[in-house]
Amino acid sequence: MSSLLRPQPQIWSWPEFVSYADSVADRAEFIDGQPVLQATGTRDHARAVLGVGLALRAVLSDHGFDAVTAGPWLRIGEDRFLPDVMVVSREALAETTTREIASAVIVVEVLSGSTELRDRGRKWASYRRLPGLHAYLLVDTINREVEAFTQRSDVWTVDFLGEGDRASLQQPVPMKLPVKRLLGLVSSSDTP
Repeated sequence: MSSLLRPQPQIWSWPEFVSYADSVADRAEFIDGQPVLQATGTRDHARAVLGVGLALRAVLSDHGFDAVTAGPWLRIGEDRFLPDVMVVSREALAETTTREIASAVIVVEVLSGSTELRDRGRKWASYRRLPGLHAYLLVDTINREVEAFTQRSDVWTVDFLGEGDRASLQQPVPMKLPVKRLLGLVSSSDTP
């Protein structure tokens, strides 16, 4: 009886990955030495990313933080991730390269069918290793829900929030973000 041998995936170096990422039109992450292509988002995904980014920027812009979307990789160990939105101190942004950021206080992933397992599993396990991370938000545009993971005294808790709720975050500054706004269902000028 013969058995088929599976070829082992090639482990890439970071410079090899950057060269590859620069040559393709798709967004890609670098996880466990492998490129992981990011699917093109839907209209609802884009709307939620914009809603989250604008909501966070409106609250945090006067406090020395920026909401970054579709930008540099978030470096955790040897891996490089592309969160949909991350909040970073302006001080950390000034000290970083234009391609990588090594810290974030809030990370947001807008769920999609092709990324949900990775967002909930491998990426969440890595994000928790960020020393300054205070919140991880999973935005579900299909079910119109947000899962808000927050850390207090080294303990992570989760709040499951519906369309009429507000995500209450205490760090880096206290804020209450309407879920409708995070889903991109209302503009920043609308009252929730």
